[in-house]
Amino acid sequence: MADALPRPSTKAATPFVTTESLAGAVRGPGGQDVVTGPGGRERILFHGWSPDGRGRVMYLADLVFEDGRPVVRGDRAR
Repeated sequence: MADALPRPSTKAATPFVTTESLAGAVRGPGGQDVVTGPGGRERILFHGWSPDGRGRVMYLADLVFEDGRPVVRGDRAR
C-alpha cells in the first residue's frame, strides 16, 4: 500500500463500501479503516449492523486492488 494518496485525488462517484457492494452480507457498513494483516495482506475493518439487528458490530474483509482501484471482498466479511 502507498504511504500517501496520489495527488490530485478525486472523490469516487459512488460510495466505497455499501450493503450492495458487500453482496448483502452487512447492513449499514461504515467507519472503514485499512490495516495490514498477517503476511502483509491488506484488510479493511468497518462496523455494521449485527445479523439480528440489535447493535453495531465490527467486521473484517479482504481488500484487493484491481486496475489500481480498491475492491472489498464482501463475500468474506465476517
